[in-house]
Amino acid sequence: MVVTLEFRSLGNIQFSTQFSHRINMSTSKKSPWFLSNEKKERSNFWKSRSSGYSSSNYWLKDSIFEKKQSYFFDDADTVEKESKYDHMQLAQYQRAISNFVRILTGRGDIQVKYNNGGNSYTDGKTITLSPNIKEKEFDTAVGLALHEASHILYTDFPKLEEYMNGARPVNTSDQLDQRKVLLNIVEDLYIDATTYRSAPGYRGYYSSLYQKYFGDKKIVEGLWSQDFAEPTWNNYLLHICNIRNPQRNLEALPGLEGMFNMLDLSNITRMSNFQDRIDLSVWLYEEINKYVDATKEYQQQLQNQMGNGGAGGDNNEEEMMKSLNELLEQMADQDEQKSDGDGSGNEQEDNSGGSGEGKFTASNGVNIQEEIEGTNALDLDKLSDKAKSQLKKLIEQQREFIKGQPKKGKLAKADQQKVDAWAEVDMEKKTVGANSEFSKKGVPLYIINEITPNFITNLGATYGLRDHVYSRDQNRINDAINRGKLLAKKLQLRNEERSLKTSRLDSGKIDKRLLHEIGFDNFDIFSKVNINTYKPSYIHISIDQSGSMEGSKFEAAMEFAAMFATASKYINNIHLVISLRSTFDGSGKSGWSRYATQNTPYLMYIFDSKKHNIQHIRNTFPKASSNNLTPEGLCFDGIMKDTIQKSANTEAYFINICDGEPYMMYSSDNGKFDYQGDKARQHSKKQMQRMEQSGMKFITYFIGSRHDFGAVEKCYGKNAVHLQRADEIGVITKTMNKRLLAV
Repeated sequence: MVVTLEFRSLGNIQFSTQFSHRINMSTSKKSPWFLSNEKKERSNFWKSRSSGYSSSNYWLKDSIFEKKQSYFFDDADTVEKESKYDHMQLAQYQRAISNFVRILTGRGDIQVKYNNGGNSYTDGKTITLSPNIKEKEFDTAVGLALHEASHILYTDFPKLEEYMNGARPVNTSDQLDQRKVLLNIVEDLYIDATTYRSAPGYRGYYSSLYQKYFGDKKIVEGLWSQDFAEPTWNNYLLHICNIRNPQRNLEALPGLEGMFNMLDLSNITRMSNFQDRIDLSVWLYEEINKYVDATKEYQQQLQNQMGNGGAGGDNNEEEMMKSLNELLEQMADQDEQKSDGDGSGNEQEDNSGGSGEGKFTASNGVNIQEEIEGTNALDLDKLSDKAKSQLKKLIEQQREFIKGQPKKGKLAKADQQKVDAWAEVDMEKKTVGANSEFSKKGVPLYIINEITPNFITNLGATYGLRDHVYSRDQNRINDAINRGKLLAKKLQLRNEERSLKTSRLDSGKIDKRLLHEIGFDNFDIFSKVNINTYKPSYIHISIDQSGSMEGSKFEAAMEFAAMFATASKYINNIHLVISLRSTFDGSGKSGWSRYATQNTPYLMYIFDSKKHNIQHIRNTFPKASSNNLTPEGLCFDGIMKDTIQKSANTEAYFINICDGEPYMMYSSDNGKFDYQGDKARQHSKKQMQRMEQSGMKFITYFIGSRHDFGAVEKCYGKNAVHLQRADEIGVITKTMNKRLLAV
């Protein structure tokens, strides 16, 4: 058998592929050119159009795809060990995919969430994803979400339900399943073609999706094998499910080419009316049923003719159909032997009792014998048992996709709560300390931009945030809020404008009161008004959250922060942000341990005067507590660009409150990151100098002994202020009052 295939592609994916072929019959079996050993790679059509996560990695490589391997440490170093999921990573995936869906649909009411029941699907309102998203499969996950979003845009779910409800009373469960699969195939062809053509920027994601579910070369081998070239329902569904594959075999089954022509893939978007798509699926169902029923009659006729009288009556369809091609081959062998025996070389007359030049015609009018003889089924090779087993899994995967039920993992409720918590806080992960004396590749820094009640409940313990409040802590913060209101009254001058009018000038605005002096040759009748206002201020208060701050030092720092945060809410031209910084144990343990080796730095914003109100101060600040180590300069490095941008064109202050010099150590099987001593001090000093070069005033307030202050002074020099006791922290308030009220 020689097969010649001609393809015309209208795009990167074969929604618009037209297919023509001719088959020259010969006595020997031969696989198509694209299944030959030297060219098998060409059967993988979509693979060349998709490279894993290339579409997303191009523009997300510095955020979502900032792999842990790209740091100094292993994947396992910063993943919580009590769960197999990285909740932070899942939250980033969820946020990114939600953005894709919102852009495609133009709607913000479509919720994207992780599955808690095993499947990815849509109900017309929600897109449900699998939590088992691997980095290299992210494009596929996006493609699946876009596919389900297209269903929301184009599928008429009420009419779909109406159609299935109407079919339910008069169909068996198998027939209902067949009808639904066919409708889903037609619907997928339409919605994917429509989205693919209208949103060319998303084609890479669709290619990844179809590569996963339809691009395996074993599928093509199945389409061109005798095992799937017998007229059964399952075989028809396999071929129609893969009808857009350019290496489809339209001569494998009776009527298949007519079905392909009726689908008219290059014009599939013509069926914009959902009822038209239902009607086409009904037509396909009736066509397939017609050929399957006729084939059963023909097989029974062959069995009777071969002397098997009714064999297969107790067999299911699959078992019965397996013997059809064998019967045809056996009859062909007998005819050939008989022809050789009588030496005539003439074909024996067919007395099968049918019509159409002696060919068997079924009771439904289908000349099935002639139709089957027109296929290439007997010229195809059979698959090995191993190949059939592998193909069976792929077919099941395709069927699940077509039904909208691709099986995946399940996200437990506790995991979902943590993912939701991460999704709310707008977390960033940056590399800091790279190409330095500490490490070539650096370490990851977590920047948590928002604190929510959900985050505190589900993740707060890791970052020094308690889910409960002690009355003593609440009372301290309440008092600080009251003091903040008093402080605001002193700073009210910043809200006022001072104006000075100067008259009798030779230019400016005409002063009407001086117009009469023109008659006396006095033309200095102009005036100017100078308005003096305070320049807007940007203040960042960063508090050391290390374990050594525990007790009065941390309490005093939080009281000062609460007081100043309250005052900022009454002053129009002050933008205040407050952050806490420390490390968490990357091994997944909560709380501080002197034996922790995987200390990962983080900086957490707990207040922003542009976003938060006084109630946020009252609810959040009492829950903060000291935590682990002091990655001071690393944290400053991570927020440097953002801080400089926010402080542009303002009178900017960066206030650092601490009780010791920078210190953090991280070790794993891959090596050690030692952030301490003079190297750490010099690194922190460089960060201070970068801020000063941008015009920001940097001040460090150290709480502790004179002896320990020496190391901090080496770090920050004249910008370091020593506070012997925690109760001296009021000095910061006095200093800032003078600076903020200075003309």
